[in-house]
Amino acid sequence: MKKFWVILSLVLVGLVVCFISEIRYGLSLAQGQLNIIFNAKKIEKVLVENKSLTHEQRRKLLLIKDVKAFAVAELGLKDNGNYDNYFDQKGKPLLTVLTACEPYSFKEKTWHFPFLGDLSYKGFFEYADAKEEGIKLKAKGLDVGLGKVSGWSTLGWLKDPVLSSMLNKPDGQLGALIIHEMLHGTVYLGSDVNFSENLADFVGREGAKFYFLKKNLPNDLAEFENEMTAELRMNSYFLKAKDKLEKGYKEYSGDTLKLKKFKTETIKKTYQGIFFMTLPPKIKSKYIRSAKYLYFEGNDYLMGYNRYGKLQDKFEVEFKTRFNSDIRKMIEFYKEH
Repeated sequence: MKKFWVILSLVLVGLVVCFISEIRYGLSLAQGQLNIIFNAKKIEKVLVENKSLTHEQRRKLLLIKDVKAFAVAELGLKDNGNYDNYFDQKGKPLLTVLTACEPYSFKEKTWHFPFLGDLSYKGFFEYADAKEEGIKLKAKGLDVGLGKVSGWSTLGWLKDPVLSSMLNKPDGQLGALIIHEMLHGTVYLGSDVNFSENLADFVGREGAKFYFLKKNLPNDLAEFENEMTAELRMNSYFLKAKDKLEKGYKEYSGDTLKLKKFKTETIKKTYQGIFFMTLPPKIKSKYIRSAKYLYFEGNDYLMGYNRYGKLQDKFEVEFKTRFNSDIRKMIEFYKEH
C-alpha cells in the first residue's frame, strides 16, 4: 500500500511538472475573469452613480441596452445576461490575443482547450505573458501577432460585461459588435473558428443595419453602410494579397532565398498600395497605421482577415438568395444546424 501511494505521488508530481504552463495559464485566466466579475457593475447603477461618465458614454450605454433588447426581440438571439453590466478598464487594455502562422504557408498554429476544442488564438489578461509566449513562437520561426480585444464571448459560461473601451466605437460598429458577440452566445460551432467568426461578423453587420432601419434612423444607417463598404473593400484587398502570397509560396517552395525575397516585396507593395486607394480619410488613416504590422506579423496579419472576412461574399449570396435578405431567418437556420 505504501508503494502504491509513493507511485501515485510521483505520477501526480510528474503531471504537475508536465502541465505547469497550462496550469499557470488557467489560473491567470481565472484571476483575470474573476477581476471582471467582481468589479463589473449593473449598467443601471453605473448610469445613476458614476458621475465621471461623459454624456456620450451614457448615450452609448443606453444604445447598448437598446441594441441588446432589439437583438433578442427582433433577431432571436439568446439573452444570456450578457452586457447588462459595465466594467471600467480605467484606460488600460484588458485582453491580448496571441495568434501565429507558418512563415511560408497559411497554416495557423492551434491550441487545444477543454470543452472548446482546437482554437487558432489564445487570450491573455497579462500582456507580458502573451509577449513571452509570442517570443518563444517567433524563435521557432513562426509569424506572430498580438492584438488587443474590444469584446469577447464566454459562450454563456459567464456574464460578459460591456467594456469601457467599447464606448469609443461609432454607433454602428458598437451595435455590430454587441450583435456579433451575442451570436456567439446563441450559435456555437465548436472548433470551426473561421466559420464561426465570419458568420458572427456578417450577422453583426446586417443586424446593425436592420436595427437602424427599424428604428427609422436613416442618417445612422447611411453612415454605417459607408463605413462597412470601405471595410469590406479593405477586407477584399488584404485577402487578395494573401492569395498572391499563397500562390508564390507554392511556386518557390524549397528555395528559402526566393521565398524570403518574394514575401518581403509582396508585403511592401501591399502596404504601399493603401496610400493610393480612394477611401474615407479616417478609414484610410486607420489602415495605414494598422497595416504597418504587416512588416512584423507577416502571414499572421493577413490570417486575421481570413478568420473574419473570407466567407463574407458567401454569406452575402446566401443571405439574399436562401433567406430573402431576412437576417432573423438566417440566424434561426444556424441555430438549428
